[in-house]
Amino acid sequence: MNGVTLYVFSVIEHANCRICILGATAHPTVDWATQAARNVVMDLQDAGATVTHLIRDRDSKFTRAFDAVFEAEDIEIVTTGIRVPRMNSITERWVQTCRHELLDRTSIWNQAHLLHALGEFEAFYNQHRPHRTLHSAAPLRPAPEPITNATDSTGWTSIDVTDSAGSSTSTHTPLDVPGRNNRHPHRLDGLRHPYLGHVGKMLNPA
Repeated sequence: MNGVTLYVFSVIEHANCRICILGATAHPTVDWATQAARNVVMDLQDAGATVTHLIRDRDSKFTRAFDAVFEAEDIEIVTTGIRVPRMNSITERWVQTCRHELLDRTSIWNQAHLLHALGEFEAFYNQHRPHRTLHSAAPLRPAPEPITNATDSTGWTSIDVTDSAGSSTSTHTPLDVPGRNNRHPHRLDGLRHPYLGHVGKMLNPA
């Protein structure tokens, strides 16, 4: 709201799509980026995570000192090609998700408000938001148990149909639930949500 452009430093783990937002600043410098890299390494050590590669773009703030922080932990740096956004597609997709689901719907007042909003979104994204590549699980929440009873919580019931030849097939028919849009059971309030991909055990700084 005050017209200041803020830059956010975040990383995402490819194996489980877990996002980690490490800070925001109006003046990103080499020293600030390098300190953020140290924070990433400390968080990985605290979580007991093993990372083999880090994919980053060619921003001038990612200097030799930045790379050295990860190389000291035996993490190989992979630099994206010039104007090849597909090499950083998972991070690019998350940035779009954050913009569409949070920033485009929220009036940010200042840096403190931005960090608070991003912290809430990070918790939602990691603990509650389902991901297609994780089979409807969240990065920090296991997939729900399969439904075995006849009628599940989504309002669908299983019906056995036997044809004249005596063979049996199973179909799914939506129940008539008041207020439910049966034509689009996968939508929530008419909104579609994008999903992240899954490519190995790597991290991306955004």
